Amino acid sequence: MTLHACEGRRGPSGHNWNDRTKQLTAMVPAITTWFDRDRWNAALHDSGFSVERR
Repeated sequence: MTLHACEGRRGPSGHNWNDRTKQLTAMVPAITTWFDRDRWNAALHDSGFSVERR
């Protein structure tokens, strides 16, 4: 019998790499749903800073 120190600590996916990767990916926020470029640029400009493309 082999005992693993991480046994039972990896969540419902266990040692399945693909399932664990899918779970992590699902937790990443979709930046396009909450990032509004015009709003960000206006707030940045109001603070006295600006970003220009080269």
